[in-house]
Formats: sequence, structure tokens, C-alpha cells
Amino acid sequence: MLNSQADARATDARYGITRKAFLPSIKIEHGPAAQLSRFFILADAAFADLGLDLVFAGFDELEQTCLANRDSWPMLNPTFAPANGLVDPDRSFALFGVNAKGMVVSAIGGVLFDWTQSNLREEAATLRLLYKEPFRMAPPNSTSQITAASATRIRGRVAYSGAHWIHPTLRKRDLATVNARLLRAVAYARWGMEMVFGITSLGLLRKGHAARNGWAHIEPGVAFDGNPACPPAAGLVWMTAAETLDDLVDYLAERPTSRGETMQFGGTQDMAATVDLDGQYQARVANRESAA
Repeated sequence: MLNSQADARATDARYGITRKAFLPSIKIEHGPAAQLSRFFILADAAFADLGLDLVFAGFDELEQTCLANRDSWPMLNPTFAPANGLVDPDRSFALFGVNAKGMVVSAIGGVLFDWTQSNLREEAATLRLLYKEPFRMAPPNSTSQITAASATRIRGRVAYSGAHWIHPTLRKRDLATVNARLLRAVAYARWGMEMVFGITSLGLLRKGHAARNGWAHIEPGVAFDGNPACPPAAGLVWMTAAETLDDLVDYLAERPTSRGETMQFGGTQDMAATVDLDGQYQARVANRESAA
């Protein structure tokens, strides 16, 4: 586990240049610093509790991880495939949970869209949700429709939460509830997005996964045709920026600290948060200096 910036740099060197340890790399450019920083520390600690390092990584490796785990991750959503042109560094990120052997066992991805003159329903219908140049990149005769009532409300600076995968050996360990919030929190801290959405299978919706993961709005009404990388029928989950922050407040309120300690880590300015530094928390973050 990481004990200092030196350890973080050593971890980065071990992983390669496309992987960066999460806490020294995250920057809070938008939103309430104390709440976001405390959540990031707790999220990192949740991975540590499972013997995992949390790292930023590249979408090429995300795609490779999907291909290597086709038994539990059938296909990568086109939005997050590098060849489709939507995951440039300024408006996308991927986060991995990596075990002691360096294997990826958890993944999430986020992409920012500027829909100030458009909305989710229109972007899905034109396939721009999935491809930068649909006329050239999309499978012939493929279609995408989001008829959910709220689809036209999802506009402005919008983050897409997707590419969620957890290795079968780690499922039922509550990691999904951390990952979903982590994606939304990083998107807010980095971009100050106005809304965030995801597309999830109807089976997972029926099992209550979206509600457990903190999504404020859950609707049916997503359909894809002629595209093997997309589900024929799915549901829409979404929330506003304010709802994203409210959910984090509720999440943190259920996890009171036992000892008043602070740490500082990377950002546009030094950020501090009160955290429980006992056990894994202490091993993870003690003596870390600001990476700003």
C-alpha cells in the first residue's frame, strides 16, 4: 500500500506511464473540497481494504482488459473504445482497481459531453453518443433510441458514467457502490459537470443495483439495434450535480470518523479532509505530502 509520494512514484513506475496512483493524481477543480477530498480518501481506503491499488489508466488498457475478460465483460460500450474518437484526455478518464500482481480487477470510465445545444435523446438518435463520426464508424443500419421521459432534460455539460466492470471474485463486496460514486465525484471535481447519466441493463435495474449505487432517477426506455456492443433494451439512470453532491453527503454521514486527522493531496490547491486513519487508512495515507 502507498505510504508516501515516493511510494506513489514507485507504484507509477511499476505500472507504467499510463497508470497513475489515484490520490496523488486527483485534482479538485470544482465543488466542495472538504467533502470531495474526504470521499476520495475513503474510496481509496475501500480499495485498500480489498488489497487493491486505485489508479488512473488509459482507455487502450481498458479495452484490453475487456477483451481479456470476455466471460464476465462481453463487450465494451462503443463510447469508451479509443477507436471511436470520444475518449480524448481532456474530457475522459478511466479508473482501475489493481491487485498485488498488477492485474486489473475493477474498471470504470467517464466521458464529458458538451450538449449546450443538444440533449441525450438527440445525441443517441444521431449515434453521436457512441461515435465521434457515426457515418463512418457505426455499424451499417444500427440505431439508438432513448425514449425515457427525462432524456431531453439531460443537456449542458454532461458526464457519461460507463465501462463499469468488477471481476467475479470481487462481486458482492460493495465495490460497485463505491465505484459508481467515485466516477460521479471525479467527474464533478474535474469538470464541474451539470448532469451525469449511465445506461444499465434492465436485469440490474430490477435487482436494485442502480438504487444501491445512489442514482437519483431510474427510468426504462433505452433501445439499441444492430450494434452487438450495446444491449437491445436497457434503462437510463441519471442525476444532477446537486443530487450528486447530496448523495456524497449522505454517504459520508453514514461513515463517521473515529479520530480527527487530516491529510493533503494533489489539487489546484492543497486540500484537507478529516478521516479515520486507523488500520488500512493509516497504512494508505500516512505522511503523504501534497502532490500539487
